[in-house]
Amino acid sequence: SVLPVQANPSCTVAVNVTLLGGANTAPSMPNTRVFVDIGFPFDSTLSKQLLFANSMFVHGALVATKGLLLQGGVVAAEPFGGGVYGIELLTNLSTSGMSLSVLQVNSPSGALQAIPSAQAQGMFKSPNPPYTYQQPLELSLAGATISAPYGYNPWLVFDNSLISALCGVPPTFTQAVYNVTTPEDAPIGTTLLAVVATTPGVSSLVYSLAGVGKDGTLS
Repeated sequence: SVLPVQANPSCTVAVNVTLLGGANTAPSMPNTRVFVDIGFPFDSTLSKQLLFANSMFVHGALVATKGLLLQGGVVAAEPFGGGVYGIELLTNLSTSGMSLSVLQVNSPSGALQAIPSAQAQGMFKSPNPPYTYQQPLELSLAGATISAPYGYNPWLVFDNSLISALCGVPPTFTQAVYNVTTPEDAPIGTTLLAVVATTPGVSSLVYSLAGVGKDGTLS
């Protein structure tokens, strides 16, 4: 399941993966690792790659990049228990073509190795060309090698463009510092100052003063 930024009030991209074993129950293998390959269309300026690299991971961790021609990266998913793994990242990356593929590495014997190729192929979309990403993919993850020598089709492409670019962007105030003088005996409810702030693409902002008393008064 995927929750892009525009559907998430916490301004994060969230991906949850549930692994199922026999009879649709969660697998119990202790040496199972899940990775999520995040990709997006090639950007020659590398600006999108920089935004992705500067993302803050709430769950999971960036463990590998794929080179200049295959932009994005591979994120180690965090195990939540019960066969559920997830990643969550706070990012300013805005793209209508963000993609993901799920990679699994496990070993019942205890030595980490890649899962059988027939299952590994199912982590992506169609193995046949034309490929969305027309560059070879070679990943070494947890002792396993995952290879797509001619390119690959990601499992899912989704839109992450609605408000991503605004996430984490602070409002701009008309002044860096505001000073105001008011009589000591000014009655409660007196307007002291009008403060104006804007953020591109946002029609309404809510902000407040620090150090206000519990009853909403200043002292």
